[in-house]
Amino acid sequence: MTIRVRTLRAAPLVRPRLTLTDAALAVLIVALAVVAAVTLGQRIGRWPTPIGVGVPLGYAWLLLGGALLAGRLHAQHRRLSRLIAQQQRDHAALRRHTAGSAHDMRAPMVTVSSYLELLAAGDFGPLPAAAQRAAAQAARAAARARLLVEATLAASTCDRGPTTDPVTLVDLNAVVGDVVAALGADIARTHAELAVATMPAIRGSEPAYFRIFENLVQNALRYTKANSPPRIEIAVSEGAHGVEITVRDEGCGIRADDRERVFVDRVRGPQSGATGLGLGLATVRELVADVGGSVWIDPAVIDGTCVRVWLPFAAGSPTAP
Repeated sequence: MTIRVRTLRAAPLVRPRLTLTDAALAVLIVALAVVAAVTLGQRIGRWPTPIGVGVPLGYAWLLLGGALLAGRLHAQHRRLSRLIAQQQRDHAALRRHTAGSAHDMRAPMVTVSSYLELLAAGDFGPLPAAAQRAAAQAARAAARARLLVEATLAASTCDRGPTTDPVTLVDLNAVVGDVVAALGADIARTHAELAVATMPAIRGSEPAYFRIFENLVQNALRYTKANSPPRIEIAVSEGAHGVEITVRDEGCGIRADDRERVFVDRVRGPQSGATGLGLGLATVRELVADVGGSVWIDPAVIDGTCVRVWLPFAAGSPTAP
C-alpha cells in the first residue's frame, strides 16, 4: 500500500509595504495644512489676495494624495484577497487529506481491534493470565484509537465543524484507572510512582476526560530528571461549582517565561531534552476549554511541574473566576 502525503504550502505572511501609503498620507497632510493656512490667512486679512492661489493648489494636492492612498488601499485589498483565497484552498486540501487518511485508517483499526478482542476472549486458545490482561488492555486502547479515527473522519467531512461527544455522568476514578492501565508499559519501564486521590463523578465527555489525563500523565512520565524515576501525584479538591485537579511531578519543570507558551501547538520547554511534538498541553487546553474549564501551570511550584485543571460539575458551565 502506497501512502501519499501532500506537503501543503503555507501562505506567506502579510507584510504590507507602507512607503507609498506614507507618501500619500504626507501629501494629504500637507494639502490640508496649505488649505487651512491660506484660508485662515485670508479670513484674518494678513495675507494678500494673490496668495489665494494656494487654495486651489492645496485642493489639487489633496486630490492627488487621495488618489494615491485609494490606489494603495485597493492594491492591498487585492493582495489580501489572494492570500485569503490561497489559505481557503490550503484548508480545503488539508481537510481532504485528513479525511482520506482517517478513512484509510478506519478499516485496519477495525481489524486490529476485532482480533485483539478475540485474543483477549480466548478464541485462539487459552492465554496466561498476564497475557490475557495485556491483550484486554490492548483491545481497549485499539477501541479508543478507533473512536478517535471515527471522530477525525466525521469532523473532516462535516462543514459544521467537529462533532461533540455525548455528555454523561463520568466517574473520574474509572477514567484515571483506564489511563494508568493504558500507560502501564511506560510506567513499568520508567519505574514511576503514582499517588492518585479519590476522584468524584462529574458530567462531561468520557473520551475527552481520558485524553486530558492521558496527556498530563504522559508529560509527567516523559519530562523527568536524568536517572530519577518519575514521581507523580494526582490530587483533587471540590468547590461549589466544580473540581480542581492537580497533576504534579518532580521532573525538569517549566521556566516562568514558558508557562503560557507551552500551551501553544508545537511548543516545548527548552530545558527539556525529551522528544515530542509539543502538542500535549495544547490538546489539554483545547479539551478543557470545550467543557467550560481552565488549565494553568502553578507558578508557586518550583521543583518540578504542577498542572492545575478546573472542571465544572456540568460540562459547559462558566469557568471558575
